[in-house]
Amino acid sequence: MNTLLLATATQTERTWAGGVTIAAGSLATAALLGWAWYEWRSKGRQLLLVLLLGSAVSFFVDPAFQRTAGIVLGAPTSASPGVYHLLGVYEALWCLFVYPMWISFITYLGYLALEEGWHRRRFWTVFAAMSLADVVAEVPSVRFGLYTYTGQQPFRLWGFPLIWAPNYMAMGLLLGAALHFLTRAAPGWRSWLALPMVASGYLGLCFVTGWPIVLAAHHTFGEPLVSLFGLAALAAQLATLQLIASQLPSDGALPASTHPAGVARHAGEFTSDQAS
Repeated sequence: MNTLLLATATQTERTWAGGVTIAAGSLATAALLGWAWYEWRSKGRQLLLVLLLGSAVSFFVDPAFQRTAGIVLGAPTSASPGVYHLLGVYEALWCLFVYPMWISFITYLGYLALEEGWHRRRFWTVFAAMSLADVVAEVPSVRFGLYTYTGQQPFRLWGFPLIWAPNYMAMGLLLGAALHFLTRAAPGWRSWLALPMVASGYLGLCFVTGWPIVLAAHHTFGEPLVSLFGLAALAAQLATLQLIASQLPSDGALPASTHPAGVARHAGEFTSDQAS
């Protein structure tokens, strides 16, 4: 097990890292709540509120995800104590503040991409930018002992397996795309029927494209098979995202949200939402 970084990080480093993560997560969650309120009051969209609540509930699903992905949390600290114990995992308080921005934000972007008819270049740019942002956030988190990835995980950078960053983003965009199609005929309060899927969806969807990484982490294949499994996961991620992108207008085409038929459809949905 690759727990060297957990062993070398000091208690002070973990305490500061947990406190900073909680502070950053609180600010991000407040911003997302403001955006969700705006989306609801101005556009009749309640889905971001559903996502925020669902991501909070997913805090109680996380031990199953950690065990499967080979993630081990650092010891609880005064700034981020363990909240509960399940499946051999002491779930840290900082996790609760991370999931709203980690799950809700990218998932809602996936929903908006299809709902507003983004151009494909914008869709791919968001995917690349969010994957890079995940690397920037996770590398210091691993370095300062909040958690580590155990087992044979491919393409490590200072302890963080880079392949997980695009996998997490593909997870969110896929969930957002699914919610777009599933909630189109269920506007208003009926969009809350998606809450159970949001609360646990990331757990399953992470492995739609990430199953090769999980196999590598829990077996002793050795190189070069571990890297090949990483490349297989990347290919699955790109294929899944290309399937979503194929539903979007090509670069230079008129976005669906500005097309006359699209405007009429959105107006009809908003009217039915208000009536419900």
